[in-house]
Amino acid sequence: QKMQVKKIYFAGVKTNVCVKSTIVDAIKHDYETVLVEDCCAAATQTKHSAAIDEIKGLGGKVINSIDKNLIYL
Repeated sequence: QKMQVKKIYFAGVKTNVCVKSTIVDAIKHDYETVLVEDCCAAATQTKHSAAIDEIKGLGGKVINSIDKNLIYL
C-alpha cells in the first residue's frame, strides 16, 4: 500500500488453496482483487469452481485472460 497499489491480479496453481488464501488476505487488506480464472487450476473442476464462487462471494472480481481489461495493465 505504500507503493500506491490498489488492484492485484491473481493467477496460479491450486485455485482452492494457495490462490484463494492469498486473495482472502488481499481483500482483508483492502486491495481490489481480480482472479484471472483461466490462468488458475485445481485438482478438480469442482474444487476450482467452488473456490471461484467463494472468491466472488467475498467481493473478488473474476475475469478471463481474454478480457479487454488486461490490455490496460
